[in-house]
Amino acid sequence: MVTQVVTLGRVVIPSDNTPQKSVGASLVPKPVWRYRGPATTINLSYQVGRWGTFGFAGDTEVVHETLNQPASDYLREFSPTKVLKGVVLTGLKEAVGGRYDMEMWFRSPGFADEAAIFTGACEVPAIVGELEIVSCSFT
Repeated sequence: MVTQVVTLGRVVIPSDNTPQKSVGASLVPKPVWRYRGPATTINLSYQVGRWGTFGFAGDTEVVHETLNQPASDYLREFSPTKVLKGVVLTGLKEAVGGRYDMEMWFRSPGFADEAAIFTGACEVPAIVGELEIVSCSFT
């Protein structure tokens, strides 16, 4: 498992796994971060899209969550105590290899906005049209 501290600005982190999903399915994130500071509220927002040369191109609706961040006297690892809302995988534009990324923002009055791009968050294989002629009858 790769662990990385989210620092000021936006960091790019490879996802821990890349589940295969279908169009219309939900992708539920399980982020892990390190925090030191007083108790605060974190407003988390995230969406699925494509990360590339020109930045992040979000395809799905943005999902919003509110989390209570406990206080910590030292840089300690945290993750949500509840299951987060899933991102519904609709509106996806074509991606290289059918692989999509997730952009996630952490906002709080207690610290500067932090963001991460998780590459390879899921794979949604393109649906390729297929036709098979079976039979024909005549009258």
